Amino acid sequence: MCNSYVFFKQGDVFTSSFLSLRYLLLYNRGTKEVILVKWRNKLITVILLLFIFLELFSIFKITTMATFELKQTVFTYELGQEVSQNIDDYVVCPDRIKKSLTLNLKRVNLNKVGNYNASIEYAGRDYDFKIKIVDTKKPTVKLKKLVYYVNPNQPLYAKKTVAEVNDASLTQIYFLKKENSEELAKEKTYEKVGTYIERVVVRDEQGNTSFPMRIKVIVANDLVVPVIKGAEDKVIHLGDNFNAREGVTAYDNEDGDLTNKIVVTGKVQTNTVGRYSLTYTVTDSSKNMAKVTRVVEVIE
Repeated sequence: MCNSYVFFKQGDVFTSSFLSLRYLLLYNRGTKEVILVKWRNKLITVILLLFIFLELFSIFKITTMATFELKQTVFTYELGQEVSQNIDDYVVCPDRIKKSLTLNLKRVNLNKVGNYNASIEYAGRDYDFKIKIVDTKKPTVKLKKLVYYVNPNQPLYAKKTVAEVNDASLTQIYFLKKENSEELAKEKTYEKVGTYIERVVVRDEQGNTSFPMRIKVIVANDLVVPVIKGAEDKVIHLGDNFNAREGVTAYDNEDGDLTNKIVVTGKVQTNTVGRYSLTYTVTDSSKNMAKVTRVVEVIE
């Protein structure tokens, strides 16, 4: 009986020791897991802080170490003028960051007056500004001639007096209705015979007007050009006699026979085979001029 008691006590001690050891092991394992979790959380916190520091450092570098500034918010160019692609014309910044800038002018229409959006991209941000295309230049004009002849009540169109216009936009050609007047007319007619001074101007779409160009308009009843006859092309043989005036006449409706006023330009070499050109001109008292060209061929 005593032995049984002892055994029971010994077993109880053994069981208690086993339970204590198991609890100790489990406690140690739990403690390690808790420690690992704590270290993992600390590591994550450190990494997050590192990212925050790097971001703050980048912002600091952008805002303090790399100064970037637009020179102005609106840049103006004349219509037809080439818009600059040089980044230095738009910003003030250190040379070290210029390669990081991207100029965007895709929305700018160089051939049309207006305000256009443009931008410069830097560090993931767009810096917006305006490109303004204007047209402030006067058109330049070249006239066909300085003197015009018309009949009474015959219209003279302003556009027919101009040979060339230089301007970046569309233009219209006018007469000034009166000297030092802003009133314009595309044509003019004259009831009375006489001499008139007109001023031709060109105005573009933006209202820019050329300097007035003076022309003289002579209004006369006789504007009929004289008629030259007998100056047809001709073939002669080598050594033949040839008179350039023979058989050639001129007649005018007002002045009558003008044959003796014919001017012949050119010469025929009757002793040399070839083709020769002669020009016949005659002018009446109203300065109406007729002109005819003939070819004379010398053959063997």
